[in-house]
Amino acid sequence: MRLLVLGAGGHALVVLEALDALGWAVAGLLDDRATAPILGRPVLGPLASLGAHGATRAVIALGDNATRLEWGQAARRAGLALPALVHPAALVSPSARVAEGAQVMARASVGPLAVIGALALVNTAAVVEHECVVEGGPMSRRAPCSAARCAWGPARWSARARWWRRGAAWGLVPWPARGRRWCATWRRARWWPECRPGRSASDRHR
Repeated sequence: MRLLVLGAGGHALVVLEALDALGWAVAGLLDDRATAPILGRPVLGPLASLGAHGATRAVIALGDNATRLEWGQAARRAGLALPALVHPAALVSPSARVAEGAQVMARASVGPLAVIGALALVNTAAVVEHECVVEGGPMSRRAPCSAARCAWGPARWSARARWWRRGAAWGLVPWPARGRRWCATWRRARWWPECRPGRSASDRHR
C-alpha cells in the first residue's frame, strides 16, 4: 500500500523518522512550495496532484492546525485512509483512544482513558493525562502537562493563546506564561494551577 506524506517542512522531518521507526514505506511527499527531497524522499508535486500517485494512505506532516485539518479533509475526499501515527518511543495507555490521522510523537505520554481526536497532534515529550480529551486539530506542544480530565479543543486553544499573547504584550504575563489555565472538567470548569510560585515553567512538572 502506497503511503504519501503531505507536507515537506520541518514537521515532515519528525514524521518521516517516526514512519521509519515503524517500518512504514513512504512513496514520497506532496507540498505546494517545497521541491527538494526530504531525508532522501522525493517531493512528487503539489497537493493538487493528490490523486495522481496511486496512494491508498496519507500522513499529514503539518504543524499548523488549520492547514493540517484542511489537508486531512482533502485526503479524505481523495479516498485516502489516514492512519494514526504513534511513535514507538511514545507511551500510550492501552485504554487510551487515538483517532484516525492523529499523531503521538516520540517520548509523549497519553494516560488512561484519554482520547486523542482525529488529526490532533501530541508533539514530542508532551503529556496528556488520564481522561483528557484532545479534540481534532489542536496541537499539544513540547513539554506541557495537562491536568486530569481536561478538554482541549480548537476554540479553547485559540482563545487561550490570544489571552497569553495579549498579557505578554502588555507586560502583565511573563513569556513563557506562568499562572493558570482554563480547563473544562466533566461537569464544570475549574482553574488548574499551571505552576507553583517560585518554580519556572521549565521545571514545574519535575
